[in-house]
Amino acid sequence: MENIGEFSADGYGMAIISTDLFTQYLREKKCRGKKLLSYFDRHKDLFLNSIKDGKFLPFYQISVFEYTIFTSVNEKNVEWPQEYDEVFRYNNFFLEVGEIERICFASFDYLEYRLENIKQNITDKEDKVPTGADGHIESYFPARGFDLPKGIYEFDLVGLKRKEKLERESKNYAYALIFRSNEDAVNHNFEKADNDIHCFNIANYRESPDLKKIIKSPKNIKMNLTKYLSLFFLIGLQLVCCGQKKEETQQLETKAEAFTQKIIHLITEKDYAALNQLTTSKVYCYLCFESAPEKNAFVGKDTFYKKHVSTIFNKELLERLKRNETKFSYDGSDPGFKDRNYIVLYTTYRPNEFGDGHEGAQFVFWLKEEKGNFKLSGVETIP
Repeated sequence: MENIGEFSADGYGMAIISTDLFTQYLREKKCRGKKLLSYFDRHKDLFLNSIKDGKFLPFYQISVFEYTIFTSVNEKNVEWPQEYDEVFRYNNFFLEVGEIERICFASFDYLEYRLENIKQNITDKEDKVPTGADGHIESYFPARGFDLPKGIYEFDLVGLKRKEKLERESKNYAYALIFRSNEDAVNHNFEKADNDIHCFNIANYRESPDLKKIIKSPKNIKMNLTKYLSLFFLIGLQLVCCGQKKEETQQLETKAEAFTQKIIHLITEKDYAALNQLTTSKVYCYLCFESAPEKNAFVGKDTFYKKHVSTIFNKELLERLKRNETKFSYDGSDPGFKDRNYIVLYTTYRPNEFGDGHEGAQFVFWLKEEKGNFKLSGVETIP
């Protein structure tokens, strides 16, 4: 058994793919999305069929930890790493490996924000980020590649935990994958990837003692698998189309992200005259107050730009916004948010980046639509 290194399950999930076969599959299905999970959320049938067709295998609701990955290929007697205990084992997943003879363990964040890398068969990604209070640099791997000869395989997925726990909780777990060549392997991944029955999260593993009592139907399976796509967006607020056509939503998302990029550029250039034209008369800005405001958290736009914008948009924030890791949400149907129609969320801290166990953070731009054009109507942070 080989230790191929650490893998960071950023985005609360991972998928195992053969990048060349998966890219070909997306091309055949005329997938033009730049963010895979966003695209799957809008085209759930494609998501489901990609699993049924054996091109995409997701494991979700996984803690955002740095997992050691162990692999074994066609070994008759597999020896476990002595420092780990087995937590669970799921047998006989299906995997087809393509011409490049390399597979990718891809985090959900890598799938969402680095789809172009996958299309170029880039199976490995290392992020060096400041971590902890002292800002020391650590490496995280949201994508990890592994060489595997072309062919059909079945494999077992085993969850492992350290016998003697390390002080750092995120380093206490591992996945082992036991591959066996089998040209006659049958693809049952659609049923096996049902996260309402099977738990793939080692840290919070739950058994399913009543598995045989569960009545399964194609409809139930479909609901279970698609449920997480919505949950993924609830982490940073769910994407809701509210009756809009999918094409219109995509156009709005592109337009909204371009608008926020323009706002960021103008703030960097300190072009406040242009910013005034692109801002509502009052701006939601809880960040502008040192203590909780007495009435509401709005300030006039002149006050916002004269007194607060340079403090809020400091050098560090502007650098983090350059990552351009964004999510878009439509809020127009909620009467509680009359001062915004849309929000664009920028990831400023990925999970564990600020410190071990930290959930991450996002900077949020409020957008108000006036006469067919966007205006900035507020800023906030999550959490």
